[in-house]
Amino acid sequence: MQNQCIILGYPRLNHERNYVHAWMPYALFVIAKAIESSYPEIDVVIFDGHVQSLDEWDQLLRERCNNILFVGLSIMTGGGQIKYALDMAERMRDIMGEKTKLVFGGPHVNVLPEDTLRHPLVDVVLFGPGQYSVPAFIEALKNDAGFENVPGLLMKNGKKIIKGQSNPLKKNLFNGYPWHIVDIEKNIRKEATLTDRTFGYISSFGCPYGCRFCYEGIARGFVSLDATTILDDVEMLVNEHNVSGIKFYDADFFIQMERVQAFCEGLLTRKLDVKWAASIHPKDVARMDNKRPGLLDLIAKTGCSRLLMGIESGSNRVLKEIVDKKCTVEMIAHAVQRIAGVGIRGSYTFIIGFPGESAAEKQETIAMIERLRRIQPEPEIRAHLYMPYPGTPLFDEAVRRGFVKRNSLELWSDCDYYKNQTPWTSQDDVQLIDKLTSQQNLIHRGARYEN
Repeated sequence: MQNQCIILGYPRLNHERNYVHAWMPYALFVIAKAIESSYPEIDVVIFDGHVQSLDEWDQLLRERCNNILFVGLSIMTGGGQIKYALDMAERMRDIMGEKTKLVFGGPHVNVLPEDTLRHPLVDVVLFGPGQYSVPAFIEALKNDAGFENVPGLLMKNGKKIIKGQSNPLKKNLFNGYPWHIVDIEKNIRKEATLTDRTFGYISSFGCPYGCRFCYEGIARGFVSLDATTILDDVEMLVNEHNVSGIKFYDADFFIQMERVQAFCEGLLTRKLDVKWAASIHPKDVARMDNKRPGLLDLIAKTGCSRLLMGIESGSNRVLKEIVDKKCTVEMIAHAVQRIAGVGIRGSYTFIIGFPGESAAEKQETIAMIERLRRIQPEPEIRAHLYMPYPGTPLFDEAVRRGFVKRNSLELWSDCDYYKNQTPWTSQDDVQLIDKLTSQQNLIHRGARYEN
């Protein structure tokens, strides 16, 4: 007899051209570990739409339909993920009928929970960290009572809505991943700037910088794994799965410099021959120079071959007044030179079409990109169109300038920062961002993951 189970689904994303998003749905694995800690008798099944098909989704539902406690889907704004989620939800209803609750969570739900709950396919939304809300929701389901005590819950109850408690980000309950339910081999990919056997990894959630256009800064919280846990995982991946590259998908890997130093020293002590890449903020480089001289050299020595930095704009006014980047063009230039000086390839991203950005300021961004292309090692350059994300501080400014707010999941499903989304940008800007992203980078993006 099968155990009772919970299915957590991560619909696929399509929001970068020629680029397959192949990192695992780490947030779901954090939730899975929390469920296993509280309810070891319940099976947790993760469905990853990047490596599994919709036919496999149907098969999974049919195989477990008699013992599913609930089905959860995680969605973010844009990238087509909402469209895929709704397709998965419709298939679930066709197979399961109304007897099993369908729960939505994830970044989009965190900022638009009421809008999400209005969709006829959605029974429940859980907003905020799922590792706190889901175990409490399971307990309420088992007792058929106490839903008002579930953190971050909104649930349909006839014509009424049950509302749970607040669900802020906390530092506990993030202590690693349940690797026994992960198909690691399916998540090893060819990464053009690292190795043929690269594994995506997330060691922290959140970002303290709070750029006004970005989702990551909304909660203004930050939780992370310690260096020892990361090193143990890397050692396991290298020794047991022949992984030779680690790509950290943290919003900013370098927030805690002591952790970074311990990680780098651990790579050397354990003799782990692995290349790695991560995201960094310009201020992180300045903090290293001021507080831990030599750390950037150590980072390069341990096999870091690529650092991703969101530069956003070449205009100091845009960086300060629109983005609130907490750095200047001069600080960015220093960080770029320091990264190149230790032999690490930079990967720099820009955004065209911020609300209130002038034509002259757009030209400042173009000029900065041209300067960066002369640096060695030659950096990757990517440009995107500004996309107003709900819940971010800049969103209301975009609405004031004419962006029409969507009020349904279907309308949000068409958001894509490679398409023209705002009345102050045009198809000419779409062509501009294509031009600003160099041909070399298009080749890298196309080759990054091979099936």
